[in-house]
Amino acid sequence: MGSTTGYAPSSSGARDSVDYIDIHRVLRGLRRRIWLLIFVAIAAAGAFAGIASLQEPQYESSATLMLDPREQRALGNQTQVVQHLKLTSPIVDSEVAVLRGQSLQMRALELVLGDPELARRYYAIDPALQPPGLVDRLQSIASSALSQLFGSAATAGPEPIAEPRDESADLDGRKKRILGVLRKGLSVHRIGESYAINLRQETADPELSATFANALAAVYIQEQVENRRKTMEEVTGWLQVQVDASGRELERAEEAVRDFRVADSWNSKDVLRQQLDEMKVQIAETRADQVTKRAWLQTVASLADENEIMVIAQQQGSSLLQQLHNELEALLREDVRLSSSLSADHPDRRNLAVEMARLRANIDDAVLSYSAGLQSEVEVLHLREKDLEVEIAAMDHKLEQLELTDISFRQLERKADAARISYENLLARLGEARAQVTFERAEAKVIDPAEISLVPSSPKVKLMAAFGAALGLSATLIFIVLREFVSAGFTQANELENHFALPVLGSIPHVRMKKPFAVIAKMNMDRFSPLAERVRQISAILGQKNKSGDTLTMVVMSSLPDEGKTTTAMAMAYTYASFDKRTVLVDLDTRCAEAMPALTQGTGPDLSSWLEKGGDPSACTYPSQQGDFWVIGNRNGAGNMVPPPSRDEIRALLTELSKNFDVIVVDAPPLLVLSDGLAIAKEVDHILMNVRYRKTAKQSVATALALLEKVGERPTGLIMTMTDAKSEPQAYGYGYSYGYS
Repeated sequence: MGSTTGYAPSSSGARDSVDYIDIHRVLRGLRRRIWLLIFVAIAAAGAFAGIASLQEPQYESSATLMLDPREQRALGNQTQVVQHLKLTSPIVDSEVAVLRGQSLQMRALELVLGDPELARRYYAIDPALQPPGLVDRLQSIASSALSQLFGSAATAGPEPIAEPRDESADLDGRKKRILGVLRKGLSVHRIGESYAINLRQETADPELSATFANALAAVYIQEQVENRRKTMEEVTGWLQVQVDASGRELERAEEAVRDFRVADSWNSKDVLRQQLDEMKVQIAETRADQVTKRAWLQTVASLADENEIMVIAQQQGSSLLQQLHNELEALLREDVRLSSSLSADHPDRRNLAVEMARLRANIDDAVLSYSAGLQSEVEVLHLREKDLEVEIAAMDHKLEQLELTDISFRQLERKADAARISYENLLARLGEARAQVTFERAEAKVIDPAEISLVPSSPKVKLMAAFGAALGLSATLIFIVLREFVSAGFTQANELENHFALPVLGSIPHVRMKKPFAVIAKMNMDRFSPLAERVRQISAILGQKNKSGDTLTMVVMSSLPDEGKTTTAMAMAYTYASFDKRTVLVDLDTRCAEAMPALTQGTGPDLSSWLEKGGDPSACTYPSQQGDFWVIGNRNGAGNMVPPPSRDEIRALLTELSKNFDVIVVDAPPLLVLSDGLAIAKEVDHILMNVRYRKTAKQSVATALALLEKVGERPTGLIMTMTDAKSEPQAYGYGYSYGYS
């Protein structure tokens, strides 16, 4: 009954090769090629060491600056340093950026070029005077070889820049080229989270590295001093102008006050005004005390509500209230300690509760008493305020006439006072600015000057040799392993089809599941998932091949265990049942029964009972608890001891089941493990062979197909299981949601 038409026999070479990963074979291959590993490692180490040795030695020197986070002030003839941390990370990072700036570095270069001996050595690193480098020489050699090989002029490498004839005419250009060389070897960075900045310079001349790093630090400090001095001089000039203008204004205001005093007598008015001022001070103090007392009274009430008794006690200075609060805290801790072992109704805890209630009552009484005293003080202050207001009103009445003439005088006095304060402030600022100019210094200092290095910092020949050896060893190991590695299985459906000349009906994506029957829950949860769609695709293909209207029978098998056979069978049964087909899942993998225990409940007869007693198999068929299909198979482990059904028993079972069901899905044991599947294959319409993605060996599939051919059967098609959707050409990039606008 199996499908034997429609596809040509396999003509591929799948059966003459073993394609599994043999770790022992890989190790043997490594052992055979041990001399290749050693040779490549030594050759790579020598090549990297040779390339490194061809490079010009570089010498590194570093200077360390520290930004001083303290202010400096001048008092008399001495300088006082005031601790006042102002530096922040953004400011330090900004100073690092200044040191990296080309303008400051050019000033440092001009500083060192002032020494004729150093200038000669700096001019020697001008790229215009250098011979072609290693890359240029290699490019030139390659160009010459190509020219000789093809008989035509190849593209030559870049020619060295010729030294200008007139050095003075190209002095700026030479400085820029030299600075470009120095900048390539310059590194400026902050040391951790400190205020220290490291200046690291690397050149082919150790003295140049040290001198330029120190020059850059010196120019940075000098620029700081110059900028600060220039700024303070500008500020001093502006302040001097402001002081002169303020002094003239003060003279005019004081002269106007003197003229007004001469024109009138101020003796009686001064006495009354002094008395009035004193009374105003008294009423202000009274009001302030009243506000303070009222605020504290509200605070006491709030603290009492929040049970902040200790704050009240500390402000009041009451030892009694503190003692009551401490006793209450001690009782609370004791109650917490007892609560872990005693219930709330225990006599000890009830006694504690009574004592705590008494203490709280005493505390409340003390707080109320203290609040009443505060209220009395507030009332006394209020009465005092009223009395002062009456006295001030009477004195204001006396001075009412006098004040009419005092308005102009007070205005003059206020103007004079304001002019005097402004003049004094400006004069003080001018003095500070002049002192700052006198004692101006930089906010940074060199804590570690650069020294001439006697040992080159690069190239590191040993390190490069070790790196080359490691790289060569790794590349050779990868090459040997890849040579010995043979793909453990199939990764594409077309590869599987081409190899065995059989159609691949579908690819079932990998879904994380602990047990095969969990596939039904997965498909139930999302009926439009890639898993459900692929199973429906397989069922649609099989449905098109059986149009007679008879019961559709199929067997799901595999060459080896753990290839998704049971999962596929359950998914197929669930899918056909969802098409309103009466479907039954027949678990004929009798030595590893999983369907009945997982999908059904009860203790009635099962497949082993029918094999022993015969009769109607419908009595051994049970509805699935997780789908609309039926299940027949062994219920428990005892059934595993029953001999597998013969071909006649399988035929009889399928014949009887076809009377009541539209679709029969058979779960068969692995072909290369048990021979039961060969008998089952003879009695069904379709044979579905599972091939696990990347795991099922080609030789295993070929052997299973050879066994089927010996009994005259060929699979209807292959199913690739547990695939990675991302690796397939038609990855699941589409969705199932629709938007409306």
